[in-house]
Order: sequence, then C-alpha cells, then structure tokens
Amino acid sequence: MRSFNEEFLKLEEERTTLKKLKSKISTLDVEINKTNESLEALKKILAKEKKDVDNLESFSLSYIYYKIKGSIDEKLSKEKLEFLEAQARYLEKEDYLNRLTSNKKQMLKAINDIGDIDLKYDDLLNSSAQYILKLNNENSEKVSLILNKIKIISLELKEIQEALLEGDNLIPYIDKAISNLNSAQNWGIYDMMGGDFIATMAKRSKMDDASKSINSIKVMLNRYNAELKDLSNEINVNLNLDSMSGIFDYLFDNFFTDYFVQGKINSALDSTKNLKAKVNNIQSNLTNKAQNYKKEIENLKKELENELKK
Repeated sequence: MRSFNEEFLKLEEERTTLKKLKSKISTLDVEINKTNESLEALKKILAKEKKDVDNLESFSLSYIYYKIKGSIDEKLSKEKLEFLEAQARYLEKEDYLNRLTSNKKQMLKAINDIGDIDLKYDDLLNSSAQYILKLNNENSEKVSLILNKIKIISLELKEIQEALLEGDNLIPYIDKAISNLNSAQNWGIYDMMGGDFIATMAKRSKMDDASKSINSIKVMLNRYNAELKDLSNEINVNLNLDSMSGIFDYLFDNFFTDYFVQGKINSALDSTKNLKAKVNNIQSNLTNKAQNYKKEIENLKKELENELKK
C-alpha cells in the first residue's frame, strides 16, 4: 500500500520555507525603503558638492571672491575632496541598495519555484484520497465521509463569497446616494429659510443625482437579494424618491411645497441610511460565517491528511 507521509512532509517543509522567505522579504522591504531614502538624501548632498566645485572652476562670484583672497586653489582642493567623499558615500549606499534588491529577487525566485503551496496541498489531498477510495476498505469509508463534508461546506462558502462580493459592490452606490441626499437636505433647509432660485435649483440637482443613485441601488439590491436567497437573508427595503417632486417644487415654490419636498428628502435619506446599516450588518455576519467555514474546511483537510497517512 502506498504511503503519503513523505509527500505531505515535503509539502510541510516547503510551506515552512515559504513562510521564512516571505518574512525575510518583509524585512528586506523595510531596509530597501530606508536605504532609498538615505540614497535620495546623499544624492542631494552630492549635487550640492558638485555645484560648489563647478562654481569654483567657472568664472563665478565664488571664483572671483576666492581668487581675490588668493586662496582659490586651497578652496577648490577642499571642495573637490568634499565632493569625492560625498560621491564615495553615495556609491557605497547605491551598491548596498543593489545588493538588497538582488537578494530580494533571489528570494522571489525561490518563492516562485516553490509555487502555489495551497494548490499543491489540495492536489495531493485529492490524488491521495482517490487512491484510498479505490481500495474500498474501512479507511476508504472514512475518507469518503470527510470528502463529502468538505464538498458541502465548500459549496456553502462559495455562496457566501458570492453574496459578499455583491454586497461590496452595492455599498459604494449607497454611500453616493447618502452623500447626494445629505446635500439635498442641506440645500432644502436653506431654501425653506428663504433661499433664492439658486438654492432651489441646487436642491433639485442633488435630488436628481440621488434619484439616479437610488435607481442604481435598486438594480444592485436585486442582485444582492438573488445571492442571499439561498442563505435565507433576503433584504427588502423600500426606497422612493419621486422625481416629480423636483418639478413641483420648481413651479410652485413656497413654504408648504418646500416643507413637503423636505419631508421626502428626509424619508429617502433615512431609508438609505437604514439600508446601509442593514447591508453592513449582513456583510459582517457573512464575513464571520465565511471565516468559520474556512477554519472548518482547514480542520477537515487536516483530518483527511491524518487519515491518508495511516
């Protein structure tokens, strides 16, 4: 009977190596960033020292000043020495950065050579399990049971991840609608307090923007609900922003129509905020559930591995 212990052991060693390499790269990145900053500072110093030398070698004010003092040669020698020292520090730091970068490239190549360790682990589990299943013995029954559990939970996890994706896509539309409704609400308050034609038009513009956002929300919400149906978490929120209210307000602008429109804005804003709270709550619950399923699958895979090693 085939033994899978060595194959699993090899994968575990590769996983350990991979973890160490990633840790080293993380440390290297910090040092590379630090060295880059130092190199930029040295580059500025080098440029300054070169400029000092160039000024003394050309017909400049510095050249004239030290020429009159009779110390031009001494000053030039001093500046050239400072330039050479700055250049040496720069080149040394540049060489250090190149070595760091080279080390990182080697580690990245080593990581690439190892490949996708999780995929390799799953492939080994599946091939090992299929081998055991063909033996059709007591061990085969245990392996089959574990595989079925993994399959069922994986399908549940897939449904949750699809719902989470739709929820993540929905939230920006909700935020945009809330922003537009907040603006419309503020302009509406100003309009009710005696605002001019500009205030009325600004309010209408924000209401139209909010209406478009809410129409987009309704489309996205239908997609979200479709994913949530299988999870028994369907959302049903009524969002209404009557586009005619903007025209009504424009034709008959007075306190009573302003008050009526402001009520519609407030209602839409409250509904949209409630929707966001509900979506955030569901997303949080789904995220927790997904994490639990991942952990459960991980434990089942470990149980399967132990069974395959027997």
